[in-house]
Amino acid sequence: MRRTILSIAVFSGLAPMAQGQECGVAGPDAVTGQIGAVANYAPVGDFEALGLGLTLCNRGNAGLVVNVNNAQHPIAIANLYKITLGPGPTRIEQIGMSWAFHEFAVLQTAVCCACTPGTSSLLGPGCSSANSASIMSTQSQLGPRWQVNAASGVSVFPRANPPIADATMRRVRVPLSELESGAQIRYITEGMYLAPDDAAAGHAANGVSWREVTATTIAGNWSFVLTGSTVVASPAIEAWAARDAGVRVRIVDIPGDGRVVVASRATDLGNGQWHYEYALQNLTSHRAVGGVRVPVHAWSSVTSPGFHDAAYHGGDGIPADPANPNTTARDFDATDWAFARSAQAARWSTTPFTENDNANALRWGTLYNVRFVANAPPTTGTLALELFRPGTPGEAHAEGLDVPAPPCVGDYNQSGGTPDDADVAAFFTDWNDGAPRADVNFSGGTPDDADVSHFFDLWNEGC
Repeated sequence: MRRTILSIAVFSGLAPMAQGQECGVAGPDAVTGQIGAVANYAPVGDFEALGLGLTLCNRGNAGLVVNVNNAQHPIAIANLYKITLGPGPTRIEQIGMSWAFHEFAVLQTAVCCACTPGTSSLLGPGCSSANSASIMSTQSQLGPRWQVNAASGVSVFPRANPPIADATMRRVRVPLSELESGAQIRYITEGMYLAPDDAAAGHAANGVSWREVTATTIAGNWSFVLTGSTVVASPAIEAWAARDAGVRVRIVDIPGDGRVVVASRATDLGNGQWHYEYALQNLTSHRAVGGVRVPVHAWSSVTSPGFHDAAYHGGDGIPADPANPNTTARDFDATDWAFARSAQAARWSTTPFTENDNANALRWGTLYNVRFVANAPPTTGTLALELFRPGTPGEAHAEGLDVPAPPCVGDYNQSGGTPDDADVAAFFTDWNDGAPRADVNFSGGTPDDADVSHFFDLWNEGC
């Protein structure tokens, strides 16, 4: 088993991911303590819809403010994911998302911790408050995600309220084309709470929990039923790792911003070919991710590049006129990330923020995938996450993930074994011809003396 879960701040060391119930932490701490119910809705056109009933828990030692008359209140989102297991490559993909539910009043129960009761507008220390799936699916109570800064927990008040086109809008809306049955298919629900005072206390990243559901269909109508128990303070990407021990998971905490979680899985396809699958889940990063680079040596082939994202709906995007969000609502751009290959990486990216602030960035509460096939076995390496909104740092890094292993450049003719004189001869043939392959230091341009020096360093190191 090589499943690994580590936490990586962009420029720091490693620490374990916090999971489960931890009561009495400093300040208010909003957590999804339970995913307790599912509401199923009839499909409309090509889309299914459902809703989740969530229990908000305050695991902190201070009250959590719930003021419906301003922005000082918790919000919650719901997501749906599909895990595809073997045989063959495994993956997790987000297939549905809701708008943000705005909490308006709370009960004082003790689902998660010992409760010191507050009021309807203050969730006491240790207290919990459950909402039914029907309440949390009430379309008028749901606001667009684009108005929420997940890193700070702050949302715009009053929230935008564009026209509602049909019964699937604002709920967990799922394309019917994404739904399938089979022994290799698993479905995962996810709920996440955010709040301004929770984020100010340093707890913004732990409000997310997941739970499996079973899915059945009769005459094209899908029904989801909860199974198992809620895994508290854990993102849905962890459900993939829980069902495939070969998945590696890394946490990236971006200074002054939020958290992104990245997972990888390398699968041997036979005949020297390997499938590389990556899931990138933005939990709370307001700056968002606009691109990702996977290190791949120039000598390695990259085929079948793929991308998968989640679909926004109902006008959840930067309005054409932000001063009139209800009449100029539009979804975030759904254009797939463009793929490009360089001498040192495989890269996927969306349109830069400076060109389109409504571009298809990996925003908070969503999970995107990139994938490809390479003719190289895996080693561990670092993915670069290109941040979408301007700021410092310009990118973050997820270390210790599956990437294609670079070839032994000293064995220039790739004959195997210890580099020898035949490799030197092959290198100088390419070098004299100005072949790009002889640019072994990837400086660009015509191979030069620096490439000769670098080649002999590698040749002397052996393989």
